[in-house]
Amino acid sequence: VGIDPSRADHYPHEFSGGMKQRAMIAMSLALDPSLLIADEPTTALDVIVQAGIVRLLLDLRRKTGTAIILISHDLALVGQMSERVCIMYAGKFVEVGTSADVYKKSLHPYTLGLVGAFADIRKPKEKLVSIPGSPPDLLAPPSGCRFRTRCAYAQDLCASREPPLEEVLPTHFVACHFWKDIKDGKAPKRGGMGGRCFMSDRDWTLPRMGGSPDAVAVTATPSATATIATTATIATTATIATTIATTIATDDLGEVILDVQ
Repeated sequence: VGIDPSRADHYPHEFSGGMKQRAMIAMSLALDPSLLIADEPTTALDVIVQAGIVRLLLDLRRKTGTAIILISHDLALVGQMSERVCIMYAGKFVEVGTSADVYKKSLHPYTLGLVGAFADIRKPKEKLVSIPGSPPDLLAPPSGCRFRTRCAYAQDLCASREPPLEEVLPTHFVACHFWKDIKDGKAPKRGGMGGRCFMSDRDWTLPRMGGSPDAVAVTATPSATATIATTATIATTATIATTIATTIATDDLGEVILDVQ
């Protein structure tokens, strides 16, 4: 793995971060495995050392034929090393396919968000798109689709039924009720003048939306028993995306649905 054998008796503090990673890879390969699971192999490494680790793994795969399962948050690294990609959200597979299909023909809203948040130096300079909200509590995950609380395409169906992982193209699998809308290029249900947003925090801000909503209605699902008092401030212009901030005061919030019309 590119380290002089004379260093075999040295202590870990005598190695750099990249050398420690290489030593771990050497330990993993010592028994000539047919499968190597690499969990965040380049974490906390600078880009030069990271490039060296990637070259090493690719070279080992070519020479030994070892299959590699790479677990990483680095989309560029995954795209460079992988032939097939599995995108996971909250412990569930949401999109599976070849690297080319997942990156260039994304059909799940979460995958679209990940790709949209990644800077491409080959394209004109533009503002990156972030995914609103936070990952769910896995001890008490939301019903139905686990991504629905952050999804621009979410509808009532997403709360009541978990989407199956279905084959939408040869070797391309997606778990989304509305993958056809994405494939056909239809606008998100919550991305324009209307939409529905599922929230459970006491103080929250609806993600920025296009258009100029003229009415906001907040209703409680059957699980919420308390009376909900709301105050809404709507700032609108003809061309700038609208931001709606609503504070909800209640003893027992339950699940609250915000309809923007």
